[in-house]
Amino acid sequence: MLMCLRVRTTCGRLMFSLGLALAIAAAACGGDRLKGTYHQTGGAMSLDFKGDKVTFNMLGESKTLDYKVDGDKVTITDPTEGPIVFTRNSDGTLNSGLGTFAKKE
Repeated sequence: MLMCLRVRTTCGRLMFSLGLALAIAAAACGGDRLKGTYHQTGGAMSLDFKGDKVTFNMLGESKTLDYKVDGDKVTITDPTEGPIVFTRNSDGTLNSGLGTFAKKE
């Protein structure tokens, strides 16, 4: 009986530790996602981030693409035009050769 109790306690601790580790890993991955709409300062373009996709809008045309975050770099993968790399600034704006994009609240 005592051995059975030890196994359950050890197993319970192991399962709790595993669950906690998975929750921390999921939260860390979620930190590499953007959400919301960013508008080009003084321009006609916007980026709408939802989940692991971004919709790029320009002059009434839109294209939904994949993106990834690596540190302060946000890379939008466009299979026809090539990658577009943005730098995420400390104020939350995104910069690239296309200009500066600020999040609309």
